[in-house]
Formats: sequence, C-alpha cells, structure tokens
Amino acid sequence: MAVLISCLLNPYNKSYRAHRKEHLARSKMEWGITQGRLPQRHTQLCVFCGEMSKEYHHFNYDFPLVVIPICVKDHNILHVFLKKKK
Repeated sequence: MAVLISCLLNPYNKSYRAHRKEHLARSKMEWGITQGRLPQRHTQLCVFCGEMSKEYHHFNYDFPLVVIPICVKDHNILHVFLKKKK
C-alpha cells in the first residue's frame, strides 16, 4: 500500500503534476484539521441539505482552508453542476 501511495504522490507522476494545486490544498486542509483550525468533517452539517457532512469542498484551491462541509450526495450534484457550467 505504501508503494501505491508513494507512486500516486510522486512529483514526477503526470497525474500529480496536472493536479498539483489540488493535492497541495487537500494536504493543507488535512493539516488544518489535525491542528484544530478546521473541525472534523463528520461533526459538520451539509450546507445544502443539513445532513451530516462527510467531505469538504474547495471552491478555490489558492485558499486551502476556505472550504464548505458537504454530504457525498450533494458533493456529486455540485460537481455535475460545475462541470455543466463550464
């Protein structure tokens, strides 16, 4: 498993290079959670439906700690909407 993770996060991996900003924002967000700057995902309510959230969503990867708590169902709907908007 460690080999798989190191392969995915290898800076020379094409996928990592293409999405470097997203990877860095996610890791900074995880750091923020462990340092207590952000609450745990499962303790927040989804901003759309009010259910318990399982994920955070970044609208701008330049601000990794500016996120909204969102449930999986609404997160998928949001990404479909954002993809159609482009």
